[in-house]
Amino acid sequence: MTNVNIVGSDIGEITKSLSAFSDASHYFNESYVSMTLSATFGNGSISIVRISDSISAITFDVVFSEDQSISLQNKTSHNIDFIYCLEGHLKQKFLNNSRLECISFRQNSIFGRTPKTTNFITFLSGVPVKACIIIFDNTYSMRIIDEDKNLDLRTAAVKELSNNFKQEDFRYLGRICFKPAIYAKKIIDNNNPSSSDLLFIEAAILNIMASQWERHQEDSKTNGIEAPLRPSELDKVVALESFINSNITENLSIDRLVKISGLNPAKLQLGFNYLFNATISSYVRDKRLDKAAQLIKETDYNVSELVYSIGFSSRSYFSKIFKQKFGVLPSQCVSNPSLLMAV
Repeated sequence: MTNVNIVGSDIGEITKSLSAFSDASHYFNESYVSMTLSATFGNGSISIVRISDSISAITFDVVFSEDQSISLQNKTSHNIDFIYCLEGHLKQKFLNNSRLECISFRQNSIFGRTPKTTNFITFLSGVPVKACIIIFDNTYSMRIIDEDKNLDLRTAAVKELSNNFKQEDFRYLGRICFKPAIYAKKIIDNNNPSSSDLLFIEAAILNIMASQWERHQEDSKTNGIEAPLRPSELDKVVALESFINSNITENLSIDRLVKISGLNPAKLQLGFNYLFNATISSYVRDKRLDKAAQLIKETDYNVSELVYSIGFSSRSYFSKIFKQKFGVLPSQCVSNPSLLMAV
């Protein structure tokens, strides 16, 4: 097993360290680097993004042929590691702690480390992983912010985030959290970003931090919310969510979803509320609207064809809820798809 040691959050140092896994790196600019995994280690790609002097992100879309470890440390600052697995899972431990903890699929995971602490992240052999590691230099951020009295919105938000973290080691392995998945997918699946894509990537990284911190705050207020279902039942809800997204245009009545999942209606509703903070019907409705927006961008469908294609029966109802979500009528978007370009 190879251990790659990353010290600090500087993109140059991170790139230098991770180049041990790659034969070559491609620099889009001084703030974005991508590299292809060497066949010696497996297959896939790694990207490094610099948001600011205090925030950098590493994304992985990899399958290692042997167990591999990455150690994160900073010899002078307190760092926060926001880690999120879009697919697969990772193992984590702190230095001098022999016990490996599992970072599960889409689990909210945040780690604090002082200058004396090293955070070890292990990728297991043969396990496909899509993951994002955001390194936040908390000490550096607080020092720079204290010197600057004229704060822009992002800097003010980072200051507020810094104030909520104690300068100590901690491990937070929270609940499954699906909101960051939206943003993690945008980053990981974008291997050849344009200049405009880089702006979306920056926003996505900040949204991952915000989403993970938001869930952490919710759990802190309630001392964590005990899962209403057994792990095996939650797995069924996760599998059903995947089925819904792959078959969004089909009949997705509660009766059918109950038969597919093997869970009764009450448990299904509990599971969706716990994992997605939504009822089944509102989740399906929202995904169908997203599908309609996609079809408007990619096809020449009129509104009636859209209604039929995404599983709605009422054109007037579809138009009403479409406008509630996107702020414009679907008929306007059909005539001018650019109205949805930012969606």
